Amino acid sequence: GGVTEAQMPKLPLKKYMQSYAETKAMGEMEMLANCSEDFLTIAVAPHQVYGPRDNLFLPNILEAAGTGKLRVFGPGTNQVCFTHVDNY
Repeated sequence: GGVTEAQMPKLPLKKYMQSYAETKAMGEMEMLANCSEDFLTIAVAPHQVYGPRDNLFLPNILEAAGTGKLRVFGPGTNQVCFTHVDNY
């Protein structure tokens, strides 16, 4: 399973940890505000995005794995979905 729409926090949040998250939320709110019968919109939120210009996620996870600091929760059978993006 996953999280349902009703379980998601309502935007805007009171505080954001990164400006990226804040601007992403701003864009999502603007896009959803313009949804209509004539112009249907959808918000897609992949778990983790990586690609050629990723200088945060993939390098950090590879470093953690290479130095033995990658934390695995549970028995190690968890599944996580990653999305590769190369057109940004």
